[in-house]
Amino acid sequence: MYFRIYAVGLIFQFGNNIFSSILRAVGDSAATLYFLLIASVLNIVLDLAFVAGLKWGVAGAAIATDISQAASFIAAYVYMTKKYPVFRFSPVFGYSIIWWNGLFCFGVGCTISWLYYLSGKWQIGAQVAAKS
Repeated sequence: MYFRIYAVGLIFQFGNNIFSSILRAVGDSAATLYFLLIASVLNIVLDLAFVAGLKWGVAGAAIATDISQAASFIAAYVYMTKKYPVFRFSPVFGYSIIWWNGLFCFGVGCTISWLYYLSGKWQIGAQVAAKS
């Protein structure tokens, strides 16, 4: 039950990790600590409210985790776009064909690399299973 509800909020957790990596890359590591602090404190408060107060049990703990991750994600997004104008999203059509070509080539390269990795992993797994 917990993981099913928790999995709904994984997109926010992934977003938090991406934003934290970007902020650390530009040298703003203190902000990542603040967003982690926001998520942690809010999670504790909501856990107490949902589990102890409302008696929602495990589901309440998962919902509290999702809400706290979403709040941290939104705070990080707002912070990044306010402090660093380069991270503001602009209309997709504003980019040139050269930009799209570079993005496509990068994506194809990453996909081929990932498929190569997975095929090796599957082959090793098949060999291990065959020997068992």
